[in-house]
Amino acid sequence: MTKFKKISLGILALLSAVFVCALAWTYYPANTDTHGPDHAVEYANLSSKSQVKFKGDFFEFDGNRLHYVSAGKGEVVLFLHGFPSFWYSLIRPMQALKENYQVVAIDGLGKGRSDVPTDEDAYSMESMTQHIVALIDHIGAEKVHLVGHDWGNAMAFGIAQRYPDRVKTLTGMSAPPQSVLLELVTTNEKQREIFSYVDYFSMANPLLLWVMNVEKRIWEGSYKPLLDKGLISDEEGVLFRNAASDPKRVNAHINWYRANLPPFDEVTDKDFWPSRKARVEAPTLFLWGKDDFLITPDTIAEITSITDNLTLLELDNVGHRPQFEKPDEVNAMIRQFISSQP
Repeated sequence: MTKFKKISLGILALLSAVFVCALAWTYYPANTDTHGPDHAVEYANLSSKSQVKFKGDFFEFDGNRLHYVSAGKGEVVLFLHGFPSFWYSLIRPMQALKENYQVVAIDGLGKGRSDVPTDEDAYSMESMTQHIVALIDHIGAEKVHLVGHDWGNAMAFGIAQRYPDRVKTLTGMSAPPQSVLLELVTTNEKQREIFSYVDYFSMANPLLLWVMNVEKRIWEGSYKPLLDKGLISDEEGVLFRNAASDPKRVNAHINWYRANLPPFDEVTDKDFWPSRKARVEAPTLFLWGKDDFLITPDTIAEITSITDNLTLLELDNVGHRPQFEKPDEVNAMIRQFISSQP
């Protein structure tokens, strides 16, 4: 055997071993740290002068543990984060309300310190909202004020539609409900273009996300602009970057899309959750930034069509994260809205 052939076979064997190892890594379950400190909770408490402190806990339902963070006493305000974030993305309104309410925020399945189920069905709206309602029972609340951002808004609206007797008020930010999104993309070509990124998300896998350096992409696209504008601290920047550092957890978070948004040219009535005609009875506040490309007049019209009692607030010079871009205004509006309801 020539030296060239030996080298070629050696390279081929090495590449094969790397491929096998990469494939095995892809299918190995993501690690979930449930014993170490939650650095986000630690920072939230250290950076606040308030005596009302945050604490983390876990709640298991249907075999999956959900991590949640809470502070304060009184009526429960439950915060639901979006993609690609974790519970801390709603820290600004949580800090503003914790003196007068019991604020609770979850890490959705696949994110933060919550479990990472391998079964995609665990990430369906039906399964995830059942888990959240079970958490509401666990903390001893009959009804809650819901606050959702991005995908968390889709879940908040879904809970209000599916479990109206558990919701006092609903505050949504920066994304349409799942039923509205599907209505938009099946009836409006412009909306289909806006949400075309969903198809790219759905094709992802942990190995591809690792090769793409997804941590850097998420950081530069979502949170570095906030740091550059002085809207988050250096320490918060580290928290957000670390929260997107595991490609397997990012891939699990993408299951929120895979499990709930079919290919847009294959949508049927059964894909609308909880149903195509589901309405929201609870008093509803919807906030969005004028510079957020996800929200258009068509979006607002559809949301208006499914709600019985709606307050709208559009914010100038604000993009997709109003809770960081104009926190004082957002916090004041949420407080006023919640406290004004009987």
